[in-house]
Amino acid sequence: MLYNKFNFLIEKFCAKSSVRPELNGVFINPKETCATNSIVLTLVRNSGVNVKEFPVMPNKKILTNFKSFILPQEKAKEVIGLFRQKVSLPILENAVITQRNDEVAEITTTDLISVNSVMSRTIQGEFPEYNDLLIERGKFLEIKLNPKYLKKIAEFFSEFCETTDGVLVKIPYEKDNAIRFEAHRKLQDGIQEAVSVLMPIKSDKT
Repeated sequence: MLYNKFNFLIEKFCAKSSVRPELNGVFINPKETCATNSIVLTLVRNSGVNVKEFPVMPNKKILTNFKSFILPQEKAKEVIGLFRQKVSLPILENAVITQRNDEVAEITTTDLISVNSVMSRTIQGEFPEYNDLLIERGKFLEIKLNPKYLKKIAEFFSEFCETTDGVLVKIPYEKDNAIRFEAHRKLQDGIQEAVSVLMPIKSDKT
């Protein structure tokens, strides 16, 4: 029941449209948080650190069993702000749920000196059932990549591909070979091509 900043950073994957309000926030239950815009779904499970190690706070009761709720995206951003303060112990890099009723939830942090909370109305509605989507089916090619380099490639192609149908990703069967990203950009007088090659983090060979 301890949540760190990564449980809330997934607010970036919330939907922007008001057509389905239940997708406009981060779904929170005692084990994990989840966000989706119906195209991309991202889940962060809790670390498993014992909630009993979290400090006792005056006038606050840590809830260990509460009804799941949807925290609005803007409020999730406010919670992320609570983690920006410096703390003296790793356990203090977490937040806990300290209030939950039919309409309101409260998320709280402490640095042993002060206690800070974000109180929010919850989004009413049913968050999509996502557990079935997380079941691995079929065969997978597993390749470990450096996320910082992957981010650079994604940022480049997000601009390059404004006038294309998307990026073609070629994953080799040999896990230590490079992954290729290819796209073509339609110009008024021709077609421009971009290719990016990313080497994987080398796997251990026996």
